[in-house]
Amino acid sequence: MRLRELSIIGLGLIGGSAALAARKADAADRINGWDHDPETLAAALSARLLDVAADSVAEASKNAALILIAAPVHAIPALVLESAQFCPAACAITDTGSVKAAIHQALKNAVPNFVGSHPLAGSEKSGHRHASANLFEGRTVVLTRGADCGPAAFEQVSSFWERIGARIVTMDALEHDQILARTSHLPHFVAAALTLVARRDPRNLIGTGFGDTTRIAAGNAALWTDIALTNREPVLAAMSDCEGELRSVRSALERNDRDWIYQWLLQAKQRRDDLGN
Repeated sequence: MRLRELSIIGLGLIGGSAALAARKADAADRINGWDHDPETLAAALSARLLDVAADSVAEASKNAALILIAAPVHAIPALVLESAQFCPAACAITDTGSVKAAIHQALKNAVPNFVGSHPLAGSEKSGHRHASANLFEGRTVVLTRGADCGPAAFEQVSSFWERIGARIVTMDALEHDQILARTSHLPHFVAAALTLVARRDPRNLIGTGFGDTTRIAAGNAALWTDIALTNREPVLAAMSDCEGELRSVRSALERNDRDWIYQWLLQAKQRRDDLGN
């Protein structure tokens, strides 16, 4: 389904990549956008991420067939509500936030044309300068919907992501948050902790394993603070389970239990092999 006008609110890595991907896939007649930072907006227009740079959320929304809000999690509900005031009745609104339940709760029964999206794609780098037209190709996008979400809006959002190369998975917002706390949010904090543990170590003794494991610790600190606090309870539960695993292996080390450590590491290896990628 080709859109008459795609409007993107927020032109960082994800928003910028969505614009480039939409252009590559010929997904819209026109790509319109807005960002709270005028310099970012001007740069996005200059780089041809956009056809039109709007001067406000209202201006960006008024003729849109689909609005994609690529903003920090805490800012998404207000931007959805603002967009909904000005967009056409048939326009669908979606977001790219990595926490979903809090967003749906904030918008409950207020915006029936809103569909939650979370593209499982990204980088430790941020900003539109790192945007890629291929960022979503072959990647999973989780869609979540409120009880009042209509089928037309859901189809519009699903069709857009599929057109730019993504695979769609639909699930409950809370289930999404509980799973992502363990597969995305906790790993970021573990990577940060490992980086801080090694802060006194000589740079020339850091190997590729450390680099691979801690790469994501270079991500945007403000963004990840926002994510963790918004998804606080599932993240705390995931941290407790991780701490339990570390306590268990520490205890095995203290008692010099070679077999237990071997079996623990083997189990982890087998689990990782099963996950692939």
